[in-house]
Amino acid sequence: MDPKIFDISLGLQYLHEQGVAQGDVKPMNTLVNNIGRACIADFWLNALHAGRTITHTFEGIKETMYRWAPPEQMKEDSGSDPTFMSDMWSFGCVCFQVLTGLQPFHECRNAVKIATSLMNGELPSGSDPAKFLAGIDDYLCDLMNSGWRRNPDDHPSCQEIIEILESNGVTQEHIEEDQEAKRFRGNIQERATMSKSDLAKVEEILRQCFGVA
Repeated sequence: MDPKIFDISLGLQYLHEQGVAQGDVKPMNTLVNNIGRACIADFWLNALHAGRTITHTFEGIKETMYRWAPPEQMKEDSGSDPTFMSDMWSFGCVCFQVLTGLQPFHECRNAVKIATSLMNGELPSGSDPAKFLAGIDDYLCDLMNSGWRRNPDDHPSCQEIIEILESNGVTQEHIEEDQEAKRFRGNIQERATMSKSDLAKVEEILRQCFGVA
């Protein structure tokens, strides 16, 4: 499992515990720091904080937002604002892209088709989920599908998501160790690829810089 999924779930859990609904969970609003950990951004633009709602509208929404938006927020007259449960639909979409390399509703080429698919009850995984989710652990498929239930109240909470991941052996400590191991292996491999001629060039450059004959 890609550790970014666990990072995003932890980030959303923190926001939700602070009373904030991110409201626009998608890869473009997820940053990766210098040690490969995912961090959520832009959450203040769609805040639902301390019982006070900041109006969020989908007028003039672009295709790139349609792909991750929950169906309840696509209805023009719904007046639906971001909620913790709507975040979980979008979280499932991000998981799908991370695990498959495909965008949600990847078979749809424009915003109109995406919106039509959403309203018709189709899932972000496409017309043949078994094909596009092949090779992905069952618990991750279940995790995504549970976030795509039509009734937002039936979506799992961040805490439930984290418990599912942890029950399948995913922990923060495990991910940190994995990232450190990858970084160590990368450094070893990089050093191993340096040939004697590369080292000679480096030595020559250093001599020139420091005026050493």
